[in-house]
Amino acid sequence: MRRNLGRTMRTRTLLLLSLGCLVAISVAGVAFLVRLAVDDGPAPALPIGVETTVGDLSVTVNGGAENAGVLTVDLTVGGVDDPDGGTSFRMISSGRPAELVEDTCSPVTVALSSCGVAFDVSGADGRSRVLFLERGEEQGRWVLVVD
Repeated sequence: MRRNLGRTMRTRTLLLLSLGCLVAISVAGVAFLVRLAVDDGPAPALPIGVETTVGDLSVTVNGGAENAGVLTVDLTVGGVDDPDGGTSFRMISSGRPAELVEDTCSPVTVALSSCGVAFDVSGADGRSRVLFLERGEEQGRWVLVVD
């Protein structure tokens, strides 16, 4: 009798390899579930009227007012020289991004100054308005209640 010296695998080897894959996939699944269980979710919204630092920018969101489909947000910003600092603000209105239509915050200077940004929210079908600011790897989020 001659043995097959080729590179064939035996059934037992294939079963052991598949069992090893099953164990690896199961461990990865359990690790993912544990990670989901300890996740605290998103950070709470920042308070209106309180100075906050997002990245290198000091920001106070003083409030907002909506008129004829345009939401104007009153801000106090400063702490850094940035010629386009106001364009860092984003608005989500009823789950959709709103277009920035006016930016009186640019340029941002080291000294604190009052300014505003305005967004077109005319296409929104609800009252939900969330302002975002991204600076570097940090993000600020404010929930605006408008009449």
